[in-house]
Amino acid sequence: MRTITLSLLFIFSISLAHAEELVLYRFVSDLSTLKVGDQLVIANPETHEAMGKFPYSKRSHNRDAIPSHFISETELLINPEIIAELVLEGESDAWLLKDEEGYLTVKVGGKNELFVASSPSHSRRNEDKETFLTISLSSDSRHHNLVFNVKSSLSWIPKQLTYNAGLYSCYSKRDSEVALYRRERIVDAIVIDELKTATYYYGTKAFALPEGLTAYTIHANNGTLIKGRTYKGNQVLPARQAVIIEGSQGVYFLKEGITSEGPDPKNLLRGSDVRQSIEAASPNEKLYKLSIAESEGISSLGFYWDDENGERIVNRPHKAYLAFTQPSATTMHFISMPVPITMGITTIQKPSKKDVIYNLSGEKVTHPVSGIYIINGKKVYLK
Repeated sequence: MRTITLSLLFIFSISLAHAEELVLYRFVSDLSTLKVGDQLVIANPETHEAMGKFPYSKRSHNRDAIPSHFISETELLINPEIIAELVLEGESDAWLLKDEEGYLTVKVGGKNELFVASSPSHSRRNEDKETFLTISLSSDSRHHNLVFNVKSSLSWIPKQLTYNAGLYSCYSKRDSEVALYRRERIVDAIVIDELKTATYYYGTKAFALPEGLTAYTIHANNGTLIKGRTYKGNQVLPARQAVIIEGSQGVYFLKEGITSEGPDPKNLLRGSDVRQSIEAASPNEKLYKLSIAESEGISSLGFYWDDENGERIVNRPHKAYLAFTQPSATTMHFISMPVPITMGITTIQKPSKKDVIYNLSGEKVTHPVSGIYIINGKKVYLK
């Protein structure tokens, strides 16, 4: 039994995959179709990593490489919240790529780093930065050459934006390992990673649950979490129904469905269609995100506070969170995953005096009532 040495683990917990509005990007095969205003991402089609928004490390100007979902050789699905979506400016022989941080740029000199500038800059004007670049297809037609021509004191030096061992940077011109992909449309999909668990919420549409997945709501039973309504593949999830979804790792596309069923009124899961900072509705309500403790891995899967008091949570688009109200204010930073009463749990009428009893939050219990508990290391349902 894992007791609550987990009291501080919410600080180190990491978010899981979830349902979201992913964006479909397609490989730019015809450069003559590029135009000002195109929204582009840079990715490595071999490693399936896209260029992120953030630096590779605290002291680095290079960009991190983020694992991405390639659904074919020319298409990938990306969540733009963490990937650098670049807006194209300039013209065909002098393009500019701009994201939230500024214009991608290289500096005059020997540094092989990728910087940003607040405004366009030309090294030919004796400025120390170059933001203009040329874009061409590589010889294999599967990659793009993104080249900054930097003027030094003696000559022009081509610096190429490319991928190298988990980061994106600029180096002396060489064979390209990156490609440009252009935004096409938003796609409703559920992404499930190696933990085989995700959360889902959609406020305006009902969707048929893809084949191979199981979804459920969460109820409370004497202070512990249990599974509520359960849905199987092809059953329709009603709008405003926040759920946990389980299934094999992969990307599952959603199709709209029709149902007369409303959301589960006993469901403790909540959700939002947009990124939103949410506060607890009362002093006794605490907000939890589905996550794992980074140091423990999948065995620590459960619900964690998102801040130091459990009073606030930042919820991502179409993701669900747990709102759990106790009779009195609680300091439970972690709550175990819910279980169905009828599956794999011993049922007993009354525990003995020698039994060591914990609730599913890891707290020792001396006077248990009806519900699910950990007794002598096993899950037990007390009638």
